[in-house]
Amino acid sequence: MQSARIDETKLKLYDPSENALPYDPAQAPAHAAAVLENISQAKLLVLIVGSGVQLAGDAQVFREVIERLGIPMTTAWTHDLIASDDEFFCGRPGTIPSLRKTICNRGLDVS
Repeated sequence: MQSARIDETKLKLYDPSENALPYDPAQAPAHAAAVLENISQAKLLVLIVGSGVQLAGDAQVFREVIERLGIPMTTAWTHDLIASDDEFFCGRPGTIPSLRKTICNRGLDVS
């Protein structure tokens, strides 16, 4: 809340242990293999992509994956990961559907 008054003495202090990863990085290849297995078995799927791709600095790598796998994607309203007229773009989530989004999202079995 903007302009809210706070009691600074009740603020939670920084705890360096909160920087610990919530997963074991050594398990990343196994997790990636499981995701690819799910993708390969899907009949219809769409990737919902958010800020993590941009924050990781991997927008170009992600684009290459989308093109190689031929998977349609949707993003939040404020993202520019993909052009609105791109062949792999199938709309943004929300209450104002586009025909492209409706067709893309109909019958998804993995997203």
